[in-house]
Amino acid sequence: MNLRTSLLFTFSICVIFVMSACSKGIHSDDLADELEFGISQITDQEVYSGGEIGPTSFTLTYLRDGKDLSERIQLEIGSSNQDLLPLSRISVNGVGSQRTLTIRPVPGLIGFSTVSLIATGGKQRDTQTFTVQVVNQSPEISGLFSRRTEVGRMVEIPFRIADAETPVEDLVLEVRSHSPSIVADNETGRQFTGEGAERRLVVTPQEDVAGVARLEIMLADGQGESVSQYVEVHYYRPLTISGLSSAAQVDRNQESNLEFMIDQSPVSPDAISWHFSSSNTDVIATAQVQVRAGENANERTLSLTPQPNQVGETEIGLRYTLSPPEQGGDDETGIPTAAYVNEGPWAGVPEPLATVDVSVIVRSTITPSPIPTQFVARNVSAQVHQVAFSVGDPLAATSELSTEASVVEQSQDVIIAGDLTITGSGSARTLHIPLLGDNAHGSAQIALRVENPLGIVTTELFDLYLVSAPEISGVHFAGAELASGADAFFIADGQNHVFSVIVDAVDEHVENIGLEILLAPHGTWSKTLVSTEATRSTWQVELHLPEGELGAYELSLRAVREGPLRSEPFVLNLNLQLPPTISQFGDLTGDDALARQTTISFPFEVRHPEDAILAAGLSVTAVSQDASIIGPSQISVTPVNGSTVLRQLQISTTDVVGLTNITLTVTDERGLQAQTQFSLEVGAELPSLGEAVDAPHLTWVTGGDASWRVTDDKAVKGRYAARSGALDPNQSSWIKTTVNGPGRLSFQWAVGAAATDSLALQIAPVPDSGDPVWTTIAQLSGGQGDWTQFTYALTSTGAHYVRWIYQRDSGAAEGLDRAWLDAVQYDEGLAIVPISPKILPTGTTLEIDGIVTYFGEEAMSVMVSSEDTALISVIQQPDPVSADADPAVYDYPFTFRIQSQPVSASIETVITIRATVSEGGEVVEAVHRFSVTITPESAELAKALDYGWEGYDNTGWITGGDAAWFEQSDESYFNGDAAQSGAISHNQESWMQVTIPEDGWLSFYWKTDSERSIGSGLGDILRLTRNGDHLSSVSGDRPWRRYHAQFQKDDIVRWTYRKDGSIHQGRDAAWVDWVVFVEEETLLIDDVIDGVLIEDGTVGQATMITVHAHGYADWPNLQYRWGLDQGSLSNQGTAVHLGDGMYALAIIPVQMGAHYVEFFTEGPDPVASTGMVELRVNP
Repeated sequence: MNLRTSLLFTFSICVIFVMSACSKGIHSDDLADELEFGISQITDQEVYSGGEIGPTSFTLTYLRDGKDLSERIQLEIGSSNQDLLPLSRISVNGVGSQRTLTIRPVPGLIGFSTVSLIATGGKQRDTQTFTVQVVNQSPEISGLFSRRTEVGRMVEIPFRIADAETPVEDLVLEVRSHSPSIVADNETGRQFTGEGAERRLVVTPQEDVAGVARLEIMLADGQGESVSQYVEVHYYRPLTISGLSSAAQVDRNQESNLEFMIDQSPVSPDAISWHFSSSNTDVIATAQVQVRAGENANERTLSLTPQPNQVGETEIGLRYTLSPPEQGGDDETGIPTAAYVNEGPWAGVPEPLATVDVSVIVRSTITPSPIPTQFVARNVSAQVHQVAFSVGDPLAATSELSTEASVVEQSQDVIIAGDLTITGSGSARTLHIPLLGDNAHGSAQIALRVENPLGIVTTELFDLYLVSAPEISGVHFAGAELASGADAFFIADGQNHVFSVIVDAVDEHVENIGLEILLAPHGTWSKTLVSTEATRSTWQVELHLPEGELGAYELSLRAVREGPLRSEPFVLNLNLQLPPTISQFGDLTGDDALARQTTISFPFEVRHPEDAILAAGLSVTAVSQDASIIGPSQISVTPVNGSTVLRQLQISTTDVVGLTNITLTVTDERGLQAQTQFSLEVGAELPSLGEAVDAPHLTWVTGGDASWRVTDDKAVKGRYAARSGALDPNQSSWIKTTVNGPGRLSFQWAVGAAATDSLALQIAPVPDSGDPVWTTIAQLSGGQGDWTQFTYALTSTGAHYVRWIYQRDSGAAEGLDRAWLDAVQYDEGLAIVPISPKILPTGTTLEIDGIVTYFGEEAMSVMVSSEDTALISVIQQPDPVSADADPAVYDYPFTFRIQSQPVSASIETVITIRATVSEGGEVVEAVHRFSVTITPESAELAKALDYGWEGYDNTGWITGGDAAWFEQSDESYFNGDAAQSGAISHNQESWMQVTIPEDGWLSFYWKTDSERSIGSGLGDILRLTRNGDHLSSVSGDRPWRRYHAQFQKDDIVRWTYRKDGSIHQGRDAAWVDWVVFVEEETLLIDDVIDGVLIEDGTVGQATMITVHAHGYADWPNLQYRWGLDQGSLSNQGTAVHLGDGMYALAIIPVQMGAHYVEFFTEGPDPVASTGMVELRVNP
């Protein structure tokens, strides 16, 4: 790791002043003189083992009557830990008042040492002490690459290990298989070979198992530091091709598609390479053969396009191979690519894994025009039906094409009266079909055959129906049957009107019956509906009349069949008028819901469109959708005395709770209506304690100095929770229930009180007699009322009391002095440990670890399902879980993976985990559900991180984990805002990531305020990874630090803040800011606002400017030019490197106003800055 030490140089004017006699470093016998003596303060230092501190500047002051006597000072050095920091490794340089200190601890050691500097001059003496902390570096794993190979093959993966302080032979190396169904998690499946720094991971998979095996390599140095990296081995099974015919005929000048299937082994489509050959490229060229993906993963289409105007035969060869590994590997890993076919069409193509040959004949194309289904009206007299069609062939004259027609089959009632004949000799031909009279009806299928001189035949089939016209037998509106041509009836303005239209067919040979509609004076006939029912069809016609255009309309309906067959119009006379009106009601749900066993009344208005007096004659009805909640006898509408428009709705509730819809309908003398509807909920009284804590199946009792009660002021699940009673000092309040062990108990609890108040969980076996003996399992101290999840496994059998007791201390009230309990879940025998809600970015996968608790000895099955598979799919189910015979083992881990689909806005769905076990013929089941929120790409994060301002797209930032990163302005390094990790609890994580757009350098600033990590998974830490590999980390109370490194295009860079399972410390958060990506050979100058660097300066005097220069490295020799004219910058200087990308430069303004500064570098590859910097000089 690199440790950077930034030194800040401050240019200032020293002012001499008189110090009092009690000032530091002045003795009583020096009072006659003006004296200053001392050593400037040196801050505590930290360095990695093997590193160096300094040179660090400090000042020695010895002034008497204004005279500098610092050269007379004698300086002594001390170290409290000579093993770690002997005096020989501490050096002081410089003369006079300006000195530097360089410290080089002994490599390989860590610890603390106190360094003392003692200055003596005459009678004067001063001492400065500071601490030096040498910390341990993490070990390193490098050179790892994933592999891809066929199933069942052993793979050796080389890598290297190293550590700055610990010899490699003392490093502890471990490996874990996260995919035991593919690679066993023992020495049979994975083991190490090699020694020293060079090691190999030997992976031996299960026989004939395909998939992705994920292995974790862990390296520890024995001094508290450890790292881990993941490597994957992709095991593929060769595909098979099926369903592809060995012979095919295709038409000349037309693309033809042949469907086939490949098996469903887990091979990415990107890993398949298709290759083709053609024995006769004059007919079909190899370039004109393609394979396209189908709608399903295992469907493919072979596309063949013949050469223009060519016919003949060819042999098409279809082969595929799997691509070799993308990176790393050697000849013994990955799919073999060394074997080649050296002759014929396969020269230079990798050895194929499957081969299929298809014999193809390209034939000439005969193009008879398609003939649609024919509908002919039956008649008393015989008739001849004529069908016109055309023929053509690019290889033959139309006069050389022969045609003939025949009847393929007829219905039971014969309709064809004789032979079919064809007239015409060119492209236009006519088919003559003789039909029977006597109202004969039925159907026939006719074949039209066309043949060219080469003997190639094309046959066209079509159907003919001899049928009657359909008839409209009835029209219904609002429950009444209407007559065609009857007097006009009223319909309401501003509403949609639905008519039911019944169409009958006289004969059974019916299809494609439609309905045409004509609305006068608006519109023309238009077909709106088609039915394929055989004899009778019913349509729902929805009529939309122009709103506000009152008056008479004529609606005509006509049933039609393909061809000229139509019914007589069915005419409806309509009169569009304004309907009555009724008041609107709001929903009575949630906080506004009605309680049980209550009666309530609501006044409302009804009005007639013509006269308020007519409103007295309006009728109003009220109906409940669910009569079990609100029945007809529980709802009524009555007039209000003295008013023609007011009505009163009265509703009475019973003990039945639930949700229903209430519909009120007002009807006038013309039959016109208006409606209003609202939702009504019954059961708003508070639930029981068991219902409030989500465990109504348990029996709950409360007591103490005050009872627990149901509350809605704070809840983690649903609307309600349980809250302790109001207590005085030294009082307690408890709530308890009874459970049968063994089982798993989980709940959420919170305390909003003084730190010395507490909420305890206690358990006691139910005694046969006497008082229970309580055991305190856990205790939650007072705090800000934050919810905390707790889970406990009850291993003993029998009935047990479970009690939560809140105890106030003797002090004054602080906070709310309350405790809360919610989300109680107890599962006997079989349980799933609750999983917290997850955040999953769009289009990503997430591996989730869970635990099932089981106290028996049978094998368990764990299945995971998604509530909405269009949003999230489960791409890997947990492996079967086998119980352990050891009674002390009852927690069994399992792992599954989910994948989100692309979304444009955040959306939440639910994942269900179901564990089942069969005991003595009875199936025991445990179910747990948790929510997953899918988040889109975050432009807000890009803004907070100041990313994208160098011309790259600011999209692509995603965040996930147990909580999302977010934009905030309380903490920032640049531009007033930064990204902060999400609020997480113990053993949770929050991450964000971006994909690198091009090869180049990425730099950013990061900081943490948390418990410090001490290795081995202890402490909270912010990690940086590239494609899953660890790069760097920060932890503890760390100020802003800059990090930069080189990346390649499409690298995935992720920042992950993770808390361990111990304490809260600091703000428990991490921040990232000022993420800048630049391509190589780029110099950027920061601390510049809108291209203008604003500074106060004085003409003729040097003005100091500090800038931040960065790109793909720190610049060892940063030059600058300045002047009044951008085209002629005559003055030049070299900037002073202050460290960490900071540079100081001085310019001397020659007059007031604008000066221009340009930055550049020297050397074999000079780089100019991205633009000018303008300096404004004030008077």
